[in-house]
Amino acid sequence: MDEITLGFKLLSSIYVDGMSAKHVNALESEEQIWDSKIDLTVNELNAICEMLLRDKFFKYYQAWGQSITKLLGNAIALEFINIVWRSWCDKGKPSLTTSSGKIKALQRESRILFDRLVYEYATKTWRGSGDSKMSNDIKNWKDRLKPIDEKAWISYIDDACNGYNNGQLTTTKILRPILYYYYVLIEQVPQNKVDVAFDVDHIIPQEVLNGHQTLSPSFKDSLINLALLPKKENIAKKVEKIKPNR
Repeated sequence: MDEITLGFKLLSSIYVDGMSAKHVNALESEEQIWDSKIDLTVNELNAICEMLLRDKFFKYYQAWGQSITKLLGNAIALEFINIVWRSWCDKGKPSLTTSSGKIKALQRESRILFDRLVYEYATKTWRGSGDSKMSNDIKNWKDRLKPIDEKAWISYIDDACNGYNNGQLTTTKILRPILYYYYVLIEQVPQNKVDVAFDVDHIIPQEVLNGHQTLSPSFKDSLINLALLPKKENIAKKVEKIKPNR
């Protein structure tokens, strides 16, 4: 049911510029969608995905097996797909066999958009009603393809390493996309073993840090104490509980 709902919201975001119940209901009057357009749109979206996967960044991202919906939520994932689709249309709908320059431009803009969405999620600026924000972002979609200022990222990373986010303590949920994004940027891929899965977890276990007399409470969920750890090794780490000197 969730996938069906997301499908209708994606169609409404493309054809009627929004994904609220009002926009979804408006699809009923768009007869041409159901006659022929829907199959064409699906083929176009699949072609765009293939273009993105020709880019090294998205290849590394795919290797971690984490969809945008899992990391950032359904609304943000829909915005990403919608704006990338609009950018592709704006470039004349290039194909894999032609217009390599336009495809490279599409890949570059998609990386910029991904960067922006991760930043806005992490800094909690992608908040409020997903329907209204998405509708506004669609109307101003070209603005969404402008890079986040480097100083803003540096400021956020510095705070996150110290365990803070907008004056509050960080959480593993907020930092999860940052960790995956970091591993992709450094071109790190998971171990090539079918029985190894990864989790975002604490490098020094929480059980070790609880009640520690010399460490600030902000260290526990700080960016520098989190990593993508193999589950089996992670479990062993928790059982062993190697405790630092107090």
